[in-house]
Amino acid sequence: MPGAPGSRERLATLLRQALAPRTFTLGADPPRTALVVIEGGEPLSRAPLVVHALTTLALLTRSLDYESVSAWLCAPYWREPDGAARARVDLLLRRAPELELDLPRLLALLTHPPAARETAPQAARELAAQMSAAALALQGPSAAPRDWAVRIRAALDALHFPGARTLTSEEEQTLARFNELLNEFGELGVAARSMTRAQALQTFEDLARRSAFRPASGDALITVTPRLEDPLIRYEGIWVAGLDATAWPAPLAINPFLAASAQRAAAIPAASAAGRTAEARALMLAWRAAATELVFSAAIRVEDLTLAPSPLLGEWQHESAMRAPVPMVWLPARLRRAGMIETFVDAVAPAWPSAVPLPSGTRVLELQNLCAFRAFAELRLGCAPLDTPAPGVTPQERGQLIHAALEELWKVLQDSHALHARGAAQLNTLIDASVARAAAERWGDVPTPAQRRERRRAALLIAALCELERGREHFRVRDLEFEASVHLGGGRLRLRIDRIDALADGGVAILDYKSGAHQSMEWYGEHLSHPQLLAYLAAIGTDVRALATVSIAARGVRFAGIGATADLLPKLAAARVPPQASGNDPWTASGALWRERIETLARDFLAGRAAVAPAPRACDYCEVTSLCRIADYQLKPDVDAAPDD
Repeated sequence: MPGAPGSRERLATLLRQALAPRTFTLGADPPRTALVVIEGGEPLSRAPLVVHALTTLALLTRSLDYESVSAWLCAPYWREPDGAARARVDLLLRRAPELELDLPRLLALLTHPPAARETAPQAARELAAQMSAAALALQGPSAAPRDWAVRIRAALDALHFPGARTLTSEEEQTLARFNELLNEFGELGVAARSMTRAQALQTFEDLARRSAFRPASGDALITVTPRLEDPLIRYEGIWVAGLDATAWPAPLAINPFLAASAQRAAAIPAASAAGRTAEARALMLAWRAAATELVFSAAIRVEDLTLAPSPLLGEWQHESAMRAPVPMVWLPARLRRAGMIETFVDAVAPAWPSAVPLPSGTRVLELQNLCAFRAFAELRLGCAPLDTPAPGVTPQERGQLIHAALEELWKVLQDSHALHARGAAQLNTLIDASVARAAAERWGDVPTPAQRRERRRAALLIAALCELERGREHFRVRDLEFEASVHLGGGRLRLRIDRIDALADGGVAILDYKSGAHQSMEWYGEHLSHPQLLAYLAAIGTDVRALATVSIAARGVRFAGIGATADLLPKLAAARVPPQASGNDPWTASGALWRERIETLARDFLAGRAAVAPAPRACDYCEVTSLCRIADYQLKPDVDAAPDD
């Protein structure tokens, strides 16, 4: 397997789990025979145990990006064997808008969480105490390497490195080599009498990076190698991965210090496409001669890039088809981990308990409408993406600020008469005060520059919305953040409605604030675009005369929705009689259709139906496509694996 070292590490881990799954449970004995080894070893600095130690030292002395800190927190080399407490600390830190963390900022977040009114968990306070002790051990003026080796050991001991978990044989050997390297670093005093802390840590990290290491393991069942070369000895089976058109034959590698024409004249394979092609064909024959079972494979895609298999695989497949077929026990079939993957019969999972309210409010209907599998994965398997720190104000915080500021504003105004009675200056003053109260509730009294900019942005958008609402017929804001529940399909759905307006001609309009861009609306198609509004309609009842979203974004402030008549709100569409519906009143007939549709969505979720059947463009921003593997169904079965047997 050529490519990045990390991919070989992941493959080796998966193979070990497949060959000996019992060894990955707590208290299990390690296998007597080495299962999987990576040929040639890797730099010591890439070993997970050493990565954890080096990250610890780096975090004590300089800033690191958040992803490195998160991986450090979730590593197993801690005194506490249960990682759940550290995972909660990781989630706490993810709510802070910090792209990088240094020791002072980390200690501040661990002792004073970023969310207002939140108490730091015990694990966070313990970690802060350990980090403070480790930093103290690493302090001191310039000193000889031997003194720095002692300080490094003391700093790691303060964090109980490498933890209380029983190490595997490979980890024990890695730890022994790490300690040897620390001693070797201490012996540098012959060449370097004195070093600053930064110089000492950088020198030690460089030593780990330049030291290749492979734990002693004896003969292994499987060897993973990055080299595409003649194996020389015979194997029971060889699998060559990564043979896509961009990598096989290998790209040219012309020596820049010699004339290209001279290299081609000398028939150097790396200097010409013909030479690389001949070299590739010769290697494929060498692999054929060195193994009873041979598999060639190429990835279908890497992230968003679709790959094509090498044309040489097509040639090989054609030649293999001319030979008599030889029975083959396919390697993945031999390694399949029976019982470790949950399967669904007809895409039906266990039913949702009818006594438990449907999760996440109206989002369950939105997700079930987009794709039944996505609703199951996010709301039942917990496959929602983790928060990631971002600079400035996140989109979620932006929406929460606007929601809260509008609530504060309409608590004062209450109806359209009060809106009209205030001049532009008075209204802007009231809007600024409403935004300030909402921001102080979330961010405190001392906002950051980004938060101050967001306050100004929110005030401008709300002022634009108020100008739009001045053109409406008289209305009264009846409810704000109205909580209700409704029974759908045998389950109970709890919901919160942003705003309910009482209209001048009777009835009410339901408004749902949206801080993102406006989305097109579909009320009568196969996949409804806004099922949450239809759930609000079902909860409130016959008084509702209009449903609308209010988009409040930089691209524009606008109403959009549907009502009994088009003049109830700006940009409102009038309901029409659905096909094959009874009755002459379009609004009543549409309401009956919508109730039936959301009842079906709720029943399907309750029954555990999780078919992979997404609505158009539903996969564009989905985070669970790696679970449903929908791309594998959509792609044609082109040649991506062409074994010769």
